[in-house]
Amino acid sequence: MAPLKNVYIDTNVLLAAHMPEDPFYESSRKIYTKLGVDYIGYISPLSLVEIAGVVSKRMQDIRLELVADGIRESFKALSQRERARLIAYKILSKEGLNIFHVPGDVTLDMFMTKVSMPTILSHALSHALQLGLRAFDAYHFATAYDLTQIYRTPLSFFTSNDRHFLELKREIEKALNLIVASSTEFVTLEGL
Repeated sequence: MAPLKNVYIDTNVLLAAHMPEDPFYESSRKIYTKLGVDYIGYISPLSLVEIAGVVSKRMQDIRLELVADGIRESFKALSQRERARLIAYKILSKEGLNIFHVPGDVTLDMFMTKVSMPTILSHALSHALQLGLRAFDAYHFATAYDLTQIYRTPLSFFTSNDRHFLELKREIEKALNLIVASSTEFVTLEGL
């Protein structure tokens, strides 16, 4: 049996895997179902916030298959907040999906002002300036960067359906020594 491949999964892939109207639904769903079987997925703590935000706003777009048949009626009786929490938990509790947190805080000297922040944000700031990444994208990139470069966890793929990430594919591949792919490209490359 071949060892499981490590992949960094952008939040949009996890969300698309549960929203049938999303153009990346089929490919994202294939990736999600293979977690814990063929792949170990890594996400950042930011994914929790993103998923909670999207799920609470777009509850009607989330597939009810996340809720077991026997409790669907009880589920409908829950408040929207309780339903959002349950669905977010269900998405994130997938076997083979790991939330990677970079511990610690740092103090940066920024233009004669000292700024304290979580270590991961200082790394995201550096990458945002270097690659022109948007805030959330910089956070995800910094998490994948720290996984590969500091914690020496080899990643085979960085999968995202974000147009901005895909436009920076070559730069990200070079920095992380992996393949950047949309969920559709991932499925094709991996033969899923």
